[in-house]
Amino acid sequence: MSPVGSDVLVASSVRALRTLLLEQLWFDHHRVDTVDTGDDLAALVASIESGEAAAPDVIVIDGQIRAADCVERLGRVRSRAEGPVVVFLAATNDYSAQAQAVRLGAVLLAKPVDLDDLRTVLLNLPVVETRH
Repeated sequence: MSPVGSDVLVASSVRALRTLLLEQLWFDHHRVDTVDTGDDLAALVASIESGEAAAPDVIVIDGQIRAADCVERLGRVRSRAEGPVVVFLAATNDYSAQAQAVRLGAVLLAKPVDLDDLRTVLLNLPVVETRH
């Protein structure tokens, strides 16, 4: 990982979680954008899939956020060579969200999220040529 950090998109309908992750990841020198609805996430993923927008290095998705056909789209975006790492945050008893993460090939982290676990994921991203 470069010293300037990674591009991270945080998708959560829970304001406190979005704010916590935004502040902590920014403090760790990552560039962070957020979306707060499933529709916003779906629109962004569609624009990444079509090539209208660049994919972030990492997409962190709160399992509570719902988006129509987003799982299928994220799967296609993620399957590209330059596709983002997807981190899925799910309650330990939310089996539907966990299954969704497995279908995506995502990193699954239990909620409440341990920031050190998320940092470990970000620190272990493959080193690739920077897109910036």
